[in-house]
Amino acid sequence: MSDLIVFPEYFIGSDPSDAPSVVARFRKLAKKYHVDLVAGSIATKRRGRIYNTSHYIDSKGRVLAKYDKSNPWNSEKVTPGSFPNAFMTRFGKTVLVICWDLASPAISSRISKMGVDLIICPAMWWRGGEAGVKNGIAEGLVDSLCTARAYESRACLVFANQAGLLKPIGFSDLSAGRSQVITPMAGPTRAAGRKEQVVRSKFNPAAIRSAKKYFG
Repeated sequence: MSDLIVFPEYFIGSDPSDAPSVVARFRKLAKKYHVDLVAGSIATKRRGRIYNTSHYIDSKGRVLAKYDKSNPWNSEKVTPGSFPNAFMTRFGKTVLVICWDLASPAISSRISKMGVDLIICPAMWWRGGEAGVKNGIAEGLVDSLCTARAYESRACLVFANQAGLLKPIGFSDLSAGRSQVITPMAGPTRAAGRKEQVVRSKFNPAAIRSAKKYFG
């Protein structure tokens, strides 16, 4: 039985009108199955603006936190949110980020000073073929960023990416895959490929405590 399930960015579509029913559905599922859920991210609309929003729902069906992506990809037509803030879960101090947030020096610097135990990152990260990026570059970038963010924050990082053929905005490309869980002092689980699959990992608080002790 899982304690936490994380879904990818935009895993259930991107129509803002669906947002209330999607959140309500996942609150019911979390409560029914006694599991914490991060419902990937969904498009939400507030005061006439569209945001890319992730929700953390606990096992009682409560929304403990929501976060609007603050470093959107350049072709993403959403309003940037504020910097992420930490909140408490049963796993300790937790923070949500979304996809390209991982590549932001400002966001990374802020998180590294929070003393978090868990970083959760839903993503829709593709290979970058439309920009002429060579095959394999995106996968290496994802692995590097996940490792760097985990170690600099001395925290477990969960990266949940979409799989297969993606159709982001006016073009199609293959996902970079590489969904993974990485913990300093313990290393990563095996990273997923480009095909849809489940990556399972045990949360290791002892390794996180060691990382905070030895890395400062």
